[in-house]
Amino acid sequence: MSNGHERHPRETTPALILHALRWNAVVRTIAQLGTWLITIFVMRLLSPLDYGLMGLATILLGFFGLINELGAIPALVQRQQVDDCLIRKIFGLVLVSNASLYLTAFAGAPYFATLFGEVHLVLVVRVLAFNLIIGALSAIPSVLLQRDLKFKSIALIEFGATLVGAVATLIFAFEGWGVWSLVFGSMAREACNAAGC
Repeated sequence: MSNGHERHPRETTPALILHALRWNAVVRTIAQLGTWLITIFVMRLLSPLDYGLMGLATILLGFFGLINELGAIPALVQRQQVDDCLIRKIFGLVLVSNASLYLTAFAGAPYFATLFGEVHLVLVVRVLAFNLIIGALSAIPSVLLQRDLKFKSIALIEFGATLVGAVATLIFAFEGWGVWSLVFGSMAREACNAAGC
C-alpha cells in the first residue's frame, strides 16, 4: 500500500542518455588524469610495502563489497515504484549488512594478517573496513539519484570525491604517513562521496 510518497523513474530519451554519457565521459576523464598525476607523485613518496599492505587489505574488503548490499540496491533501481517505507527498509537492511561485515572484518583481521604473515595488516584492515559503514550511508541516496537520472550530479559527486581522495593521499604521503596515506585517502574519498550523495 502506498503512503503517498511514491517515486517514479523519469522517462528516458536518447537526448538525455547522450547528455549523461557526455557528462560521465568528460568528468571521468578529467578525474582520471588528475588522479594519475597525483599518483605519480605519491608513488615516489611511498614504498612497495605500503602498496602491498593496501593491496592485501583491499582483497578482503573487495570480497565483502560483493555481498555488502545483499542485492537490495539493484532491486531498488529496477523496481517500477518505490515508496518511503521501502526505502527505509532497504536502508536498514544495508546498514545492518554493512555493520555485520565491518564487525566480521574487525574480528577476522588478525587471522587474515596471519594468513599473509604481515602483522601490520591487522590495523590497516580494521581501519579501512570502516569504509563499509560510510558506504552504507551513501548507498540509498546514490541509487535514488540513478533512478531520477541525475547523471550530472552523480558525475560531479564522483569527480569531487576522487579529487579529494587523491589530494588527501598526497598530503598524507608528503607528511610521511606511509600506508596510512592510502588508507586515509580512500576513507576521504568514501566520506566525500557519502556527503555529496
